[in-house]
Amino acid sequence: MSKIVSDIVSCENQIHQFFLNQKIGSLLKRSNIDKEKEKGISPVAVFRVLVTLVFTGKNMYCTLEAGGSCGMAKDTVYRFLNSVHTNWRRFLLLLSSRVISQELEPLTGAANMKVMIADDTLYRRNRGKHVELLSRVFDHTDNRYYRGFRMLTLGWSDGISFLPVSFAMLASSKEQNRLVPLQTDLDRRTNRAKRRREGIRKATDVLVEMVAEAVASGIPRTLGTLFHACCEELQQATFAEALALVLMLLTQELRAATEMTRELLRSLIDRFLRELPPIYGAKWLLAWQNTQLIIKEQTE
Repeated sequence: MSKIVSDIVSCENQIHQFFLNQKIGSLLKRSNIDKEKEKGISPVAVFRVLVTLVFTGKNMYCTLEAGGSCGMAKDTVYRFLNSVHTNWRRFLLLLSSRVISQELEPLTGAANMKVMIADDTLYRRNRGKHVELLSRVFDHTDNRYYRGFRMLTLGWSDGISFLPVSFAMLASSKEQNRLVPLQTDLDRRTNRAKRRREGIRKATDVLVEMVAEAVASGIPRTLGTLFHACCEELQQATFAEALALVLMLLTQELRAATEMTRELLRSLIDRFLRELPPIYGAKWLLAWQNTQLIIKEQTE
């Protein structure tokens, strides 16, 4: 019995030290978690109690009903957990970036690949009927539809450690697959309204924003650059097609001039494309040449 008590005390001391080292109170404040006005209890104290209950294996209801060392009522905890202004995603991102930069990155060698990992997991609610935005979600493992949501999670890893960075609960982006409609009487400025609007978007669009937020917070990665490079490549390809179309229309108009020969016109456009920066000029020149080949085949 004494060993169990000593282990619990040791765990509580480690949690308290972690809260001090990582400045959890400051991170909670930056995540829009305000102080409880009615009882005057600090949010970091409520959060420390909840974290301690998880790691010590205690039941929250029994602990709060017993009173004693907690010093707070269960209504205080429920208001803390159910606050619509709390931005838990920002808190997780701030805490993860701090732990990675201060604890994990100094221990990671330069040769280790630091990557971001995205996971899309099915969150089933088969017995749900009135859950907001409840959707029919396809499970690729069983090849069938289930009632529920998709939990999109973004994590960071150096090949040894893994740390969650951000998350999003997603419903179906197709309205015909959503069984329960979206509430429309919510304050659009609150976090719960923003999360609901985000929940009906495509997972790829949400993932791009999650990766951008993680990069902006200073989380290091090496292979994550490839993801942004692919996105930029698609945008540049769109610009290349647009410029090729503009040059094709310009060519058709200039051919009307009697003093402008086809060879002179082609040489002027090629010279213009070759003067562009290589990253753009090469792509646009290739698109222009492909357009000319298509036009030549159509005329012949």
